[in-house]
Amino acid sequence: MGRDHYPGLEAAHRGIAVEFRPSLPAGYDAVIEDKLEAGTVGDLTTCRPFDRSLALHGAGHLADLDDLPGMDRFPAVARSAWQTDDGSTTFCVPVASVLHGFLIGPTCWKGEEGRLALIAGRQTLADEPWIAPGTLARWRPYLGGGGYAAPTCRESRNLFASGRAAIYPAGSWEIAGFNARAGFAMGAIAPQVLTPAMRAMSPTPLIWGSASTPRAPTGQRAAYF
Repeated sequence: MGRDHYPGLEAAHRGIAVEFRPSLPAGYDAVIEDKLEAGTVGDLTTCRPFDRSLALHGAGHLADLDDLPGMDRFPAVARSAWQTDDGSTTFCVPVASVLHGFLIGPTCWKGEEGRLALIAGRQTLADEPWIAPGTLARWRPYLGGGGYAAPTCRESRNLFASGRAAIYPAGSWEIAGFNARAGFAMGAIAPQVLTPAMRAMSPTPLIWGSASTPRAPTGQRAAYF
């Protein structure tokens, strides 16, 4: 929600006053952890997905939200980034996800099935299905010689925007920036399907949730917001 939405929300709901306190992305984790420990964090806080937020919940910093009205409207995969490993407790409200530029088939990574198998110890990242594709290795001759791994993300982004690179592995968050900078029309490569029985899969990382702290003094109003 942008700041321009706050006045309308506050006018419609007199008991809610919104104060936005941003933190720099690079230092966000440390800042939030310090504020949670000191009890000075806001009534609502942004959740990173999976392990980072799970640790905060385990330490008692994030409230259980299973009884929050509307949580059942989110599909299981959306809630999975902010749940305990056994799926019994959800502690953040899903807010946003993004799309990656690489798409893979189900024989390489079977989405939720593969993630749960790793958690349960039935699979490891060294097992054949995880390392068999070799697709990226076949790109090596086209990656600019022996120094292809040296450019930073910013340098790679500049190469693509200036037309000096043909392919840029990215995510949906990059589209607006390239539309503003690149002087050419961009397209997307269709996912590779090796056999008719395979279906293309597009990984959709869950990146942003919202949580309340157990000690939030305005818990009911925070839950409504």
